[in-house]
Amino acid sequence: MRPLSIFLHLSIAAVAVRGKVDESKFEETDIILRDVAIIGGGASGSHAAVILKQDHGKSVVVIEKQDHLV
Repeated sequence: MRPLSIFLHLSIAAVAVRGKVDESKFEETDIILRDVAIIGGGASGSHAAVILKQDHGKSVVVIEKQDHLV
């Protein structure tokens, strides 16, 4: 399976989960809606985010535990 295919499958899974979350328990500023969430801001995660945004027009969020991208 190509990497892009994996990210698109994760995006579909995230959309499916979204319907099960009670969004009323959160402030509007706490909710981030994107096409794709990438876990890890290392070289692969950062590169995937750029490719998805530039080449495929997806909105992307990169989730990184550090306070900066590595």
